[in-house]
Amino acid sequence: MVKSKTKKEKKEETTAEFVARMNQNQAQIKRNGLKRNVKGARR
Repeated sequence: MVKSKTKKEKKEETTAEFVARMNQNQAQIKRNGLKRNVKGARR
């Protein structure tokens, strides 16, 4: 039988750390090729 993977334990995160992580993610958002092509097709 196949064994299921054990879940990784998440460390507790403070609100300040969470906000910093979310802000970092906003800076890295990039459009994928599909979105770029759809927007280009409308013009």
